[in-house]
Amino acid sequence: MDDPLGRAGEQPSTGVPSRPRLSGHPLVRIVVVLLAVVVVVLAGHGAQRAAQRGVDAAHDPNRGGDRVFETQMETVRRQLSEQVPAASTVYFKGSVNSLWYQRIVEFAAMDGIIVVPDAARADYDLSVVSAPASVSPGGMRLVVKRIG
Repeated sequence: MDDPLGRAGEQPSTGVPSRPRLSGHPLVRIVVVLLAVVVVVLAGHGAQRAAQRGVDAAHDPNRGGDRVFETQMETVRRQLSEQVPAASTVYFKGSVNSLWYQRIVEFAAMDGIIVVPDAARADYDLSVVSAPASVSPGGMRLVVKRIG
């Protein structure tokens, strides 16, 4: 069909002026590329720092003390899990401010065991004592006594 006004191939006007597309604008493209470069550089820097810390920790001769401590924690956690049934109440002999008290509370929570503030309400009495490494890995062990 021929257009009487001679506008062959043009789209009919909707009456709304068209806005320029910003996504094709060179400045927008440059800004997007720069932001992407900044994000990649920051992520790479963080990854490099984390990897370096891991290498440093693996080669640190003083880290042996940390391994012993981790072994003690895992040993006590495992012993609590094996010796005290879930939903039991326990009383920990030791200062509320001690590291072992804090860890016993955390380990108990993981196994559904309830730590109570006085022995009269407990099913089990707990304490952590030194032991030869041949008896308990890490040199610490959990002593569990049934109450009543």
